[in-house]
Amino acid sequence: MVQLTETAVSKVKEILDSQEPKPAGLRIAVVGGGCSGFSYSMAFENTPNLLDKTYNFGDLKVFIDQASMLYMEPKWTTSRPWKVPGSSSTIPM
Repeated sequence: MVQLTETAVSKVKEILDSQEPKPAGLRIAVVGGGCSGFSYSMAFENTPNLLDKTYNFGDLKVFIDQASMLYMEPKWTTSRPWKVPGSSSTIPM
């Protein structure tokens, strides 16, 4: 299960609404790299995959692929803000 703070959901929705075309939601993935061999990746998603797990936070959709679900902790959180690619905005997670 993925949990996002209300502040994070609000900020993601604010940034999504400013994108053209508006993405379908936010993708969270586990990718190779980082100190432990894996790191988290977040990006806006235009076309979710058929087998993605979709979490709804109000009208915000968060997509996670099946492979990433295997590596995600039951309660995924981070205390670091996420830098939005191509923007000066950050999202407090």
